[in-house]
Amino acid sequence: MNNNLSGMMATSTVLPVNTTTMSERDIIKGLQENVDAMFLIFCGMLIFFMKAGFSFLEAGAVRKKSVVNSLFRNFMDLYICGMAYWLFGFAFAYGNYNGNPFIGHDPNYFALASIAPAGYAMWFFQMVFGEAAATIVSGSVAERANSLGYVMANFLIAGFVYPVVTHWVWSTDGWLFLGDGTNAFTDFAGSGCVHVVGGSCALIATVIVGPRQGRFDHNGSVNEMKGHNLPFTALGALILFFGFFAFNGGSQKSISQPGDGVIVAKAVVNTMIAASFGGGSLTFIVRCTEKRWSLLQGLNGALASMVAICAGCATMHPLGACLTGIIAGLVYYGYSKVTPRLMIDDPVDAIALHLGGGSWGLIACALFSDTGVLLNWNQASFMGLAWQFIGLGTICAWCMSLTAAIFGSLKVFGMVGIDAEAESFGQDRHVHGEPGYGDDDTALLMGRERSDSSADAESLENEKWY
Repeated sequence: MNNNLSGMMATSTVLPVNTTTMSERDIIKGLQENVDAMFLIFCGMLIFFMKAGFSFLEAGAVRKKSVVNSLFRNFMDLYICGMAYWLFGFAFAYGNYNGNPFIGHDPNYFALASIAPAGYAMWFFQMVFGEAAATIVSGSVAERANSLGYVMANFLIAGFVYPVVTHWVWSTDGWLFLGDGTNAFTDFAGSGCVHVVGGSCALIATVIVGPRQGRFDHNGSVNEMKGHNLPFTALGALILFFGFFAFNGGSQKSISQPGDGVIVAKAVVNTMIAASFGGGSLTFIVRCTEKRWSLLQGLNGALASMVAICAGCATMHPLGACLTGIIAGLVYYGYSKVTPRLMIDDPVDAIALHLGGGSWGLIACALFSDTGVLLNWNQASFMGLAWQFIGLGTICAWCMSLTAAIFGSLKVFGMVGIDAEAESFGQDRHVHGEPGYGDDDTALLMGRERSDSSADAESLENEKWY
């Protein structure tokens, strides 16, 4: 990601010479700052709309008795991330102070206490990135997560786990940004900072929360649990597809300087190419291996490809984007087959999409970029590849260890899962008292018919606060 944070937040300096000329320069500079700020806000709003994509994707992938609970968690992600990133997340990420390579801690950045006006646009843009990373966990623990425990974990992921990684990678003081002075870690739009972070957290959260009832037999065999609404999932994927153009193109973070438009255009074009080849090739592969035309596998292949291309979308030739997309689809497909065999229950394939796609994207960036290994067979390119592995390993270790500590602590207090009755009956009625489809057949589960609102209200009073 192009790091113009310091320049964008710097206040204008007026020199006492040639008043007329400086006035014109100030006007031009002010116009450039306004254009860049509006570019960030506009792209940030498009990325914000990706939340609708995540919501529909997850809502369609769960069973009908849990659709409201899935939407509830997605909305809570928005609220909690906004709070956490305002209070301290932005300071941990970009509060450069005394050159700390591990974490930012400038007092002026906490709760946006005293930052330059240009910093508000940057805060919003970075906040929606953080929200995207944190919400990845939601789908992986769908249908059986404790709502209060999930909210507490999300607050820490959005406010601490994610910002520290972005400080390493995107802050000018970060140790991965600086590298060894000649070579460094590269992640233009967040294959690692967003998707590997979210996927790593999702993996550990899923393992600790455990699978849904009936997902696996005692002998380890897998029972299929299909989502209740594939059109919802397809709509969510299409919204995410659209949002990725702003996600990757907007990561240039400015549009007023010479060359900015070319970089934005290249990022957008490479995103489209990767998604086309990733989704299309996986569709044909599934047709050959499983003898069916799969909408779900194809759209997930496209999403995994867009996740993978984030890291190198601004530095790859389109042919590199093509190869990145094809391999990303295969990586996703492999992950999606392996995780159930390991008795990991991931209803939306978040681990395969984000951890699998993001990890491959970081490696592909070092292979297929203009200065990558395949085009520049030299020491610098191999050092760049080494830094990608260093960054990938460190990000995974950081996120997995902290997520294990967070969810492990919650488990001690019984705040990671829900009881068997609540899961069987469905959280929409049992926890929220708001069924997604009115008086549907979920009211008959557990051998009880609860069709009137008074019975629902009475049962809610006697249940735990999940």
